[in-house]
Amino acid sequence: MLLSIVMMVKNEERYLDKTLESLKPLMREIDSELIILDTGSEDSTVEIAKKYTDKIFFANWNNDFGQMRNISISHASGEWILILDADEQLTNYDKLKEFLNSNLCEKYNSATITLKNIFSEDEERYSVDPLLRLFKNYNGFRYEGAIHEQPIFKSPTYNDIARFNHYGYLFEDEEVRQLKESRNKAILLREIEKNPNNPYINYQLGKQYIISKNYEDALFYMEKGYKIYEKNKYIPLFVTLDLANLYVDLSEFDKCENLCIKYIKNDDRNIDIYYYLATSQKQLNKYKKSIENYKRYLYLTENFDITTQANNTECNYDTLLNKEKAIINIIDNYYKLEMYEDITKDIDEISISVLEEAYLVIFMSLYKLNKEDKIIELFNKISGSKSQENKFKVAIESILNRVKENDKPKFYKILSTIDDNYGILNKIRLGLNLNEETYNEILIKEKEVYFSEILYY
Repeated sequence: MLLSIVMMVKNEERYLDKTLESLKPLMREIDSELIILDTGSEDSTVEIAKKYTDKIFFANWNNDFGQMRNISISHASGEWILILDADEQLTNYDKLKEFLNSNLCEKYNSATITLKNIFSEDEERYSVDPLLRLFKNYNGFRYEGAIHEQPIFKSPTYNDIARFNHYGYLFEDEEVRQLKESRNKAILLREIEKNPNNPYINYQLGKQYIISKNYEDALFYMEKGYKIYEKNKYIPLFVTLDLANLYVDLSEFDKCENLCIKYIKNDDRNIDIYYYLATSQKQLNKYKKSIENYKRYLYLTENFDITTQANNTECNYDTLLNKEKAIINIIDNYYKLEMYEDITKDIDEISISVLEEAYLVIFMSLYKLNKEDKIIELFNKISGSKSQENKFKVAIESILNRVKENDKPKFYKILSTIDDNYGILNKIRLGLNLNEETYNEILIKEKEVYFSEILYY
């Protein structure tokens, strides 16, 4: 037997069928077995599992995840063990197949999967985590820890051997979430009472308090865990990253900046660190440094293969979807520094979604540079989408309330070239007279507040 796929389940009927179905192609191509340990399901979990395997085992839940994991892997007979949860669906296994069917598997003792945590039904909101899940089945391989159990494994480790989508965060109902929170916190408090200076337990308890939005306790335990790790002269990357993220969320920007700068002395390729650093420096009014570090963040996202995230199994990638936010913040920083040319020089390359968030700053920059003509080019870029056109018009109307009175005709003239009622409004502002019937038609059709200005002409 080459591969044992091992799962530990309890009341997983919502996800299990799709998860096990996703494993079928892999199991057809690889000599494998599916082992499922049920720890007390009261729904149809076991019946679903029986459709896919006869290797179903049972154990009474004892509030110790590590022990349960070890019971599950004790039934594995494969040369390799793949650990999965019931809400993780396989999406790509090409590298895993190549690995197991070549001499690659002789060079490594473990491997990471890439887990895509889905947060929205359209799957547009997600985060990506590398997780150690594939292990050579040797005597002594085990898990330790009553909760957030950690594998005791051998190196070297092969990266990104398979891809999975994780749907547990998407469909979890409030009652289930609260039960998990209560269970996890109770286990962690029990463990920390036994070993108050265990840095990993302190860190995990801090994360648990973040989930329950008890930020004072979260900060206490996260910082305590970090300091114990520091004293031991080894700080896992995820501890630093999660603490930096917490500092940003709690507006502890000085602490975040200091933490990130300290980290960068030893590693200047961590995507998330540069994002947290740049964000903190923006809030501390250190705009030039913030720009520099946002640009470093963007460079690393575009050159992922050289990053810490691509090469270290301890490293999360929580700022994956923040690239546009970084660009928007760079634009805003330039504006704060009155560096208007830097805002407008690459304006044609800015995406529409970034434009929509940065219209006010971009329009004001063009105004200050006497480049108002460029505004109509931006409108033509989004022309055809009513929602995008409306956002543009609302933003430009906001700018018209800020510019000097004698400069407004320049805007009216430019905007009067738009071929719709908004263009007509700006012609009216320039002195065009229309009959009362036409005025009324415009007022009936257009609902935006700024069209009420017609009443005064």
